[in-house]
Amino acid sequence: MTLDLHFELRATPLHLRTSAANIRNLWRAWRGYTVPQILSGLAHEVDAARNACAIADLTPLSLLRLSGKDTAQILSRALTRDAAALEQGKAAAVLWCDESGFVRGQGALARLDAENFFIVSRTEDEPFFRAVAGDTGVALANDSDATVKIALMGPDLGDMLIACGLKSELLKQQTCLATQVCNLNATLIVDDPDRDALIVVAPDDALLMWDRLARAGRAFGIAPIGMDALDILRLEDGAPLDGIDFAPAHIAETDAARATPFELGLDDLVEDTGRQFNGRRALAELKSAPPARKLAALLSSGTFAGRISSSCFSPSLQSVVTLAWLDAAALANPKSLAPARLIEPRRPRLFPF
Repeated sequence: MTLDLHFELRATPLHLRTSAANIRNLWRAWRGYTVPQILSGLAHEVDAARNACAIADLTPLSLLRLSGKDTAQILSRALTRDAAALEQGKAAAVLWCDESGFVRGQGALARLDAENFFIVSRTEDEPFFRAVAGDTGVALANDSDATVKIALMGPDLGDMLIACGLKSELLKQQTCLATQVCNLNATLIVDDPDRDALIVVAPDDALLMWDRLARAGRAFGIAPIGMDALDILRLEDGAPLDGIDFAPAHIAETDAARATPFELGLDDLVEDTGRQFNGRRALAELKSAPPARKLAALLSSGTFAGRISSSCFSPSLQSVVTLAWLDAAALANPKSLAPARLIEPRRPRLFPF
């Protein structure tokens, strides 16, 4: 039998701009799209994101919209965090698990108002959310391919968004709002005004939005960045990524490829407030005993420590940064990892870059 591995890659609505900036003509396939791998150069791109302002095309991210009077309660059954407790106009990093407590997906949950939510994630899991919603009357729309997602990041992000017409009082940590950015209708999710934000816009407005953001960002040294720079940034933060550092539970072929929130160091994203949610019983049992292994971020100095899931050279740290699966003995005695050393991860990121 001959296996047909041919599939068609699509250009995103921003391809005209990213291809013009992609002087190396390096691309990466992601969820059926082609996105830039490196544009002007890794060191320059990482520096822009850490010290000035950067812009990236993240159109392939999944986006599910859920609406209806029971949406908050339905999402609270699906997620390890209580969606009903999320304030209107706020966003939060979330996980959802299978019945055994393994992570199916991770992403950002945004609540626009009392009845309208959306989930941005790297791995699309529409069937799971449709099954949870059932016949409750909650409407679910898959807008993954009907929207363009533009990431902005860097310490000058807040000032740049103000230059784009946003009011400073709106730019608070983990907020979301339907608004105008550069005089175009958009949905804005701000993780941290000094860190990163995501703009969701209609495909017809994508090029115009990119051009206006680039124009507003000139005073702040804005630079377009590709997927390799995003990999470096999230590894420096010690942020695990589904599909890279672990396999989503519904896709993984073995338990060894799956991971629990506690193994990923995402304990804070599991809120057991007495409500019933998918995987709650299994997670309660798992939480009662320390995990036998854990995903940890290390400055590895080129050494091997545990089973490495992802690794890169960080231009800013001038060191190899690694996410590796370590057993309990190594975790209990970090000195045994020398010359490698553990990196204390930052708070969970909203966006699954």
